[in-house]
Amino acid sequence: MDSNVSEIKSVNDLTNIMEDFENALNHHYDKIDELEDTIDEKDEKIQKLESNIKDKDKTI
Repeated sequence: MDSNVSEIKSVNDLTNIMEDFENALNHHYDKIDELEDTIDEKDEKIQKLESNIKDKDKTI
C-alpha cells in the first residue's frame, strides 16, 4: 500500500513540475511578445525619423 501511495505522489510531483515548467514557459513567451511589441514600436519611430530626414534633405 505504501508503494502505491508514493507512486501516486511521484505522479503528482511530476504533474506539479510540468505545471511549473508550463507556467515558466508561458511567462517567457509573454516576455518575448512584449519585446516584439517594443521592437515594432522602435521600428515605427525609426521609419518616421528616416522619413523626416528625407523630407528635410529635400527642402535643403
